Amino acid sequence: MAPENSIATPNTDLALEKPAVLAEPENNVEEANSSTNPKHASRLHKRLKYAAQSAILAVEMNPFTNEPIRYGSAYYTLHQTHNPIATAAVLGGSTLLMEGASALAAADIIGTEKAGKVIGKVNKIIPKNVKLPRFVKTGVSLYAGAPARMVLEQRDNPERTIEQNRRFGLYTASWLAGVLTVEGALLAEGLDHYTDPKLVGPAVVAVSGLVLATKWVKTRIKRESQKEASKPRYDLSQEELDTLEKDLVGRVKEEFKEEGIYAAWIKPHDKYANILRTHEAKFFPEVQTVTDNEEDHTLFLALVDTREMANRVVHATTVSGLSFKDDEEKLVDRPDLNQDATGFIVVDDLIEMGNFSAEEFYEYYGQKGFDLSKCISVETNFRIGKKTTRFNGLTTAQIAYKAVFEMMGRRGPELDKAAVFSSINRPSILSFHHVGLEYEPLMGRSDLHTPESELGKDYQPVAIPYNTNNIAVFDAQGDSIPQLSL
Repeated sequence: MAPENSIATPNTDLALEKPAVLAEPENNVEEANSSTNPKHASRLHKRLKYAAQSAILAVEMNPFTNEPIRYGSAYYTLHQTHNPIATAAVLGGSTLLMEGASALAAADIIGTEKAGKVIGKVNKIIPKNVKLPRFVKTGVSLYAGAPARMVLEQRDNPERTIEQNRRFGLYTASWLAGVLTVEGALLAEGLDHYTDPKLVGPAVVAVSGLVLATKWVKTRIKRESQKEASKPRYDLSQEELDTLEKDLVGRVKEEFKEEGIYAAWIKPHDKYANILRTHEAKFFPEVQTVTDNEEDHTLFLALVDTREMANRVVHATTVSGLSFKDDEEKLVDRPDLNQDATGFIVVDDLIEMGNFSAEEFYEYYGQKGFDLSKCISVETNFRIGKKTTRFNGLTTAQIAYKAVFEMMGRRGPELDKAAVFSSINRPSILSFHHVGLEYEPLMGRSDLHTPESELGKDYQPVAIPYNTNNIAVFDAQGDSIPQLSL
C-alpha cells in the first residue's frame, strides 16, 4: 500500500503627512448637494440607463414576454389583414426591434461584474476551456437570442470592446429577423389557409423545423460539453475540482443512503476521472505522459467518504489491464499492443527501462499458468487531503486494496492463476506483513530498476497472487466494499 501523503509579511508603519485641506466657498457646498451638480446628474443618468437596459434584457430573455409580444403582434396583424406579407413583416420587424434593442443593451452590460457572474454560470455548464463550434453558437442564437450569443463571444474573447459587441449584436439581430420573417410568411399562409394542405404543410415544416433545430442544438451543446469535460486533464482549478467533487459525492449519496466510505470505479472518459488525475499529477507528474491507448484501458478508483465530517474524496487508486474498456467486467482485445508492450503500465515502464522484455514477461507468467486477461496492475495509490477516520477499523489504503482485489475476483480468475501487479514501498511492505498478505517479487526478481528509483525513492515491483491466503486476508477485513461503477 502506497505511502500516505503529507502535504509573513513584515508590518511597516508609514507615517503619512496629511495634506492641508483648503476651505471652499459655501456656494460650492450647496452646489455639491444640488441635483444640478453635473457629477450627481451623471450618476443618476447611469443608474437610469442601467435600469432601462436591464428591463429590456429581462423582456427579451423571458419567453413569457418575448414570445407573446412578437407572435401576438404577428397573429393580430394576420387576423386584421389576412396578409401574409404584412404578418411576416411584423414578426420580422418585432424580432429586429427586440433583438436589436437587447443587443445594444447587452453590449454595455456584458463587460460588467454582473455579466461576469453570468459567464461564470455558463462556465459551470460548459467548461471554460471548451470552444463551442460556430454552428452550435448559431443554434444558441436561434434558441436564446442575440444577448446569449454575445455572452458566448465575450466568454471566448473577454477583450472585446463595447463597439465590437454592438456591431456583432446588431448583425445577429438582423439575420434572426430575416429567419423569423420567412417563418412568419410560411406560418401566416398556413394559418390563413388552414384547409389547404399545400400551404399548411410548409408552415408546419417551418415551425417544426425550428423546434427540432432547437432541440438538436441543446443536445449538441450538452454533448460537446460532456466530450470536452471528459478529456484527460491534470490541471483543474480549485473551483473546478470543488464543483466536480461535490457532484461526485452527491452521486454516491444517491446510491448509498448510509454514511460511510464507498468505492466509485470511474471510467477514463468520465468527467470525474479528472478529479483523480489532477490530484495524481501532484504526486506523480509522470502520469501526464500516459498515451490515449493506455488511458482507454485504465480505471480510476475513488474512495468517497460520505460521513458528515468528510463529504469528499479521501483516496484514489489508478489501475490498468488488458481488458478494461466499458466496465471492469467486459473483456476486449488490445490491438494496440505489440511485442514491446503488455498493457500493464507498471510493467511496461520496467520494460522501457530495460529490465526485461515483454516476451520474457509473457514467458515467465505463461509458465506459471497465469491468465493475464484477468490480472490487474495498480499504477498509483495515494491519499487525498488529510487522513480521514478509519472506517470499520480499516485505513483508506487498506480499503483501496480490498476493493481492487475484490474487483479482480469478480473477473473470475482461477486460484493461483492471476495477480495484482504493483510497485510498493517500505510502509506498504510492513502493512502487508502485518495483515499477512502474500506477495512475490515481479518476475521473481528483486533487482529491478524502477522509475521511482530515479527519483531517489525505494519501491519494489511485486505480484500479489489471487490465492486462498490472500482471499482469506481480505475476507477477514469485513464485508465487501460497496462499489459503484460510473
